[in-house]
Amino acid sequence: MYYNIPTEAHINKISKSKDLAFESKHLSWVTVDFDDYKDKIITSSYTVDTTDITIPAPAPAVWKQYKINEYYKSFYLPVDTGNIYLYDHESEGGSNHYRYIGKLDVLNMYIVENDNAYGRYRFYNAATGAVSYLGEGIPYISPNVKSLVFCSSYQDTEGLVDYTVSLIGLYNIDDDKKITHLYGVEIPMWIPISDPMWLSDDEFIVKVVAVEDYDKNNYKSFYYIKLTIKK
Repeated sequence: MYYNIPTEAHINKISKSKDLAFESKHLSWVTVDFDDYKDKIITSSYTVDTTDITIPAPAPAVWKQYKINEYYKSFYLPVDTGNIYLYDHESEGGSNHYRYIGKLDVLNMYIVENDNAYGRYRFYNAATGAVSYLGEGIPYISPNVKSLVFCSSYQDTEGLVDYTVSLIGLYNIDDDKKITHLYGVEIPMWIPISDPMWLSDDEFIVKVVAVEDYDKNNYKSFYYIKLTIKK
């Protein structure tokens, strides 16, 4: 896994307080009062076109090995070089179900979700079909189209001890719209419960709750974290 985990000493120091602060090479965060920033939030113009452009596809031969039900789907994703064939299937990790989310025109990318895979959300280049983004959350693009972030959570129920952490992923977008992974971090103190809200090209806010409250479905004691991208 490419995520970095804050040191145990740092976690012990800040996990009992809402005055959280963290500093790394590429990302920092601090708690803030939302009222101080609500008028600075930038409304994104980079919306996802959810029009379904997929083409129905025949069932793959591999489905004969399984007890297929109505939840299994197969479709073509049309790109300039041809069609990409995507179909639900079984793997060692369980069932893999693909779902078309939409097209992000600013990057000329299709967004596809696979609910049982590392890199749950994927960007397929609409021209070449190449996959240029693998992330665990819906991606959000900075106002200057230079950065891409996702904020999500992960719950491990297969280990000796159940635990929930936040996953923050940071990606760079170059002038040719190529996306490369820059930094990722697991955060065991809080869980995001809102989409990222951009304040500038390098800063955004998320609404969060403490992990223990999240696990109890208690979202009343929320607060806000301001994150700063450092490239």
